[in-house]
Amino acid sequence: METNQDEKIIHNNEEGPAYRPPKVQNFRTLQSDMIGAVQKQDKSIAQVVLSAKKRKWAEKKREEGNLERVYVENKYERSRYRLFLIGIIVIIGVLVGIKTFVYPEHPTSQQEKVFSLASFPITEKVALNVLNLESATLAEKIPLVEKSAALYDGDIVIFTIIEPVAANSPVNVISTKYFTELWAYNMPDELLSRVGRGSFLVGRYVKETTHTFVVYELANNEETTALLKKWEENMAKDTERLFAEQKNSSENMFVNATISDVQQVRLLENTANDPAVPVVVYGFVDNSLLIVSDSTDIFTKLLEKNL
Repeated sequence: METNQDEKIIHNNEEGPAYRPPKVQNFRTLQSDMIGAVQKQDKSIAQVVLSAKKRKWAEKKREEGNLERVYVENKYERSRYRLFLIGIIVIIGVLVGIKTFVYPEHPTSQQEKVFSLASFPITEKVALNVLNLESATLAEKIPLVEKSAALYDGDIVIFTIIEPVAANSPVNVISTKYFTELWAYNMPDELLSRVGRGSFLVGRYVKETTHTFVVYELANNEETTALLKKWEENMAKDTERLFAEQKNSSENMFVNATISDVQQVRLLENTANDPAVPVVVYGFVDNSLLIVSDSTDIFTKLLEKNL
């Protein structure tokens, strides 16, 4: 009987390990923590609560201090940025003031005025018939028309060059190219082509004596300058058909000259080498109008008058 019990016990041990219940975990609570703190620090619960409140208050003050520091830093950065902008504005204002009042620009007369054929100062307009011009040059025909006009110092008479198709028929104002071909026989073809694209005026200006001039709408550029200098070889010969009482030149050589300290021209001196009485003078006004004349007076007139 005993032998069977022992065998039964051994058999149960072989079936599996003995059952052990799981360990129960300890749960922390505020009360347990406070009790632990009281036991550890030998303090009362009131003291522990007060210490916890002080720690939270200190943490809150630190956070507020950090926030205030960040705010002050941002405010400082914004102030520096505003001061920088104000400084830039002040510097720009000072520079503009210096440029405007201390070193003001003094534009030349050409920059202050805008010249055009439409705004050209004109005292009178006279029609000039060029029909049967073969028997006379423009220089001979212009004075005949001019005798009917009473001219005074400062007067500018513009001649409208016309050509009737037939007797008692409507008149036609001739083209720029046709007018130029009537007197500028030796003008380079490329220059004649450029001149023919714009309008023109031909007239007389009275300044103590009477002088003839022609104004062309023509752009001033390097190509035009080169063509004009090429024409200089025969310009005096061509203007004999345009200018009355053409003076003789000592040499067929044009020189640079300045009028009223601003206007640049090219002129051909007479036999007496007197620049005040040139044979031919030409130059650009406002980089858009080419003037060819026998006197610098028309240039002076334009520089003095507000167009």
